[in-house]
Amino acid sequence: MNYQGEFFDYKDKILEEGEHLILEIFPEKVIKLNELINKYDLSLENHHRVDSDLNIPIPNVNENSYNYNVHNEKNDENSRILFPNGIVPCNIQIVEMFNIMKEKMFDFSNDLKNLRMWINLLIPKIEDGNNFGVSIQKKVLNEIREIDKYNSDAINHFGYYLEGRGRIIQNIAKFPQIEDYRKLIEDLDN
Repeated sequence: MNYQGEFFDYKDKILEEGEHLILEIFPEKVIKLNELINKYDLSLENHHRVDSDLNIPIPNVNENSYNYNVHNEKNDENSRILFPNGIVPCNIQIVEMFNIMKEKMFDFSNDLKNLRMWINLLIPKIEDGNNFGVSIQKKVLNEIREIDKYNSDAINHFGYYLEGRGRIIQNIAKFPQIEDYRKLIEDLDN
């Protein structure tokens, strides 16, 4: 079997795909992302439009009905809090935005992998003596790695956002009169 011929065919295929990625796919994706930003009004200027309604009422506290007992932390950890209005929803606007972006971020990560392979195949052999181009290509590869890391971190960040938001909501449930927690949710969502 002629593996060398198969390798060169594979290399040619990667080189074609890399050029197609740079010349056609990336410009098309930039246009589509701009359309997405305009369609959902995701611009930074309009971040305040995200609704942060928690569905957690502020109790009407008077001296006869409020229990002034100090919380026992040991019991609070395992206790369940029931809300008079039912479930406290996720911020559906942010969840929808993330679901739209998550697919695009995974595609972008795959595109970056292909782009790295394309650049690696373009790097000339050292004996060619063209070290200037090689150093630039290696710098570009490092930049692509950094972008890919940033993209992966952004995908993982949503889980941290949900976890942090849940903890703040727990505090709102325990201390519904403290407006700072509600403001914290509003700031987190925006």
